[in-house]
Amino acid sequence: MIDQLGAHLGKQIVFGYDRHLLPEVDGYLAHLGAYGIVVTDGDPDRLHYLTAAERVCRRVRGRPDAVGVLACMTGIGVSIAANKFGGVYAARCLSVADAELARTTNNANVLCLAVGSGAALNETIVDAFMRTPYRGRKLDELAGLRRLERWTRDDARPGATEPDLRFACVEQIDVPTLASRGISGVLADLDGTLVGDRQHDVASSVTAWVDGLRTAGIDVCIVSNSGPARVAPLAAMLDVPYVAHAAKPLRWGIDAGLRALARPANDVALVGDQLFTDVWGGRRSRLLTILVTPRSSDQALLTRLKRPIERLVEGVRAAG
Repeated sequence: MIDQLGAHLGKQIVFGYDRHLLPEVDGYLAHLGAYGIVVTDGDPDRLHYLTAAERVCRRVRGRPDAVGVLACMTGIGVSIAANKFGGVYAARCLSVADAELARTTNNANVLCLAVGSGAALNETIVDAFMRTPYRGRKLDELAGLRRLERWTRDDARPGATEPDLRFACVEQIDVPTLASRGISGVLADLDGTLVGDRQHDVASSVTAWVDGLRTAGIDVCIVSNSGPARVAPLAAMLDVPYVAHAAKPLRWGIDAGLRALARPANDVALVGDQLFTDVWGGRRSRLLTILVTPRSSDQALLTRLKRPIERLVEGVRAAG
């Protein structure tokens, strides 16, 4: 992901390959193990480059603590397949120079190796890829890649409720993560996201988070399906504008939030705790979508009724 600044040292390494690597796989595993915990993600009954790429990329995207390594005979097949996944920046590297540039300039998070290059050369490529930090060049272009992903995805597919990023709580969404994606505004859900459903005040940590974004030039607007009697006092505590009765996942409330921020959709993220209102609504409006864990288990009846369906969707997605 674009926010993976620094080197890839110490991250979880998700490794996938096709049948061409099978005779040498132990040597590759040993070498990768020097850089982090290696997870081999492949179907032993189907050592195919497409299967390997899909399984690895599903585990890497949206994970700043993970990096992928894929191998097929030429490295071309796995790189083409990997780059079909939003949030994956895969680079086919045939030399140390390729690996260094993939990191310094493009901040790649998936390394694609050609088995035909030989184990000795590939070990040096792995060394360069893992040890070389991103130098912060071309941030605007990298943010543009994220915009292209949001504009080219198909909202009719099951992934329409799949968030771009996931965090345990809003306080963990840091400025570099947003800035590296060209985000200068945040539409934030209220209940379950900024406060618990039954809470009538705002935690100091949330206030500090909003203030930190504001200081960095990232403005916040609350967009909530609740009424103004619920939303207005909490928005006043945070000193942010709000849209009540937003009717997410419909677009009109989100559009109102964009007008309040005076920013285009490409520059705005929507943060929320629900798949079928926040994530779906954000994706329909072409925003960066960030899913957070609900702040409390004491939720409104309608929200509780939707949670089993959300878990089913997430389970199907994980199994796929």
